[in-house]
Amino acid sequence: MRGPSRAAENRITLVQNKTSITAWRLPRMRPPAASGIKLERGKQGRFAMTEKTTPDENADENNPIARRNFLLGAGTAVAAGLAPSGALQAQQPTVASSPAPTPEPDQFVTLTAPEAAFIVAVVDTLIPADELSPSGSECGVAIFIDRQLGSAWGGGAKMYRGGPFHKGKPEQGYQLPLTPREFFAAGIAAANAWTRQTYGKDFDFLSAAQRVQDKVAWKMIGFPGLPAVYADKIDAYRDKRYVAEPQSIADFS
Repeated sequence: MRGPSRAAENRITLVQNKTSITAWRLPRMRPPAASGIKLERGKQGRFAMTEKTTPDENADENNPIARRNFLLGAGTAVAAGLAPSGALQAQQPTVASSPAPTPEPDQFVTLTAPEAAFIVAVVDTLIPADELSPSGSECGVAIFIDRQLGSAWGGGAKMYRGGPFHKGKPEQGYQLPLTPREFFAAGIAAANAWTRQTYGKDFDFLSAAQRVQDKVAWKMIGFPGLPAVYADKIDAYRDKRYVAEPQSIADFS
């Protein structure tokens, strides 16, 4: 009796190898018992996925926690572990908030100390503080003047300064060779020289009453003060120069 041919022997070996491979892979294809899906083996070694309708006989009956509840509980436990407990928070030292740094006062950039004191006294005299509003220096007026004098304008950047500088008429405007910064410095020096000669001290050391005494500044610039109607003065000063003392609110109260 003849034995199987070599081709038949190869087919038998292939079938045996295939069967062993299938048998080795089969357990790895089985889904988890709690997933609700299981594989059923049909004819010719085929497997079909069917929804699980009955409890898996291989599931652990002693574990009362379902897969979904287990995942929910595990997530809650992790979140609770990350959150610091009240006792731990109590042990942590609280850092006191440091107070906000006090802003430094604005510095003068061009005015000297005597000049700055004069400007501050002037603006506080023109704009005095009261119960409703701050003074001129507190509003930044003195700093504004200082910044302007320290700018290109204060240096006479747009002024003609080539000379010659002759004495002009009042209607010709400014005719001096001084820049605005130099003009302010000369004026402050002259004003302090007059107050030292008259009162024995610089302008910024004068009292508020002494600074406005006799309305000297109003007279210097020709400011008439409060009156705004001069109809009753026309006949008296016709063809004459009008010269009158300036009047303030206090003169009418």
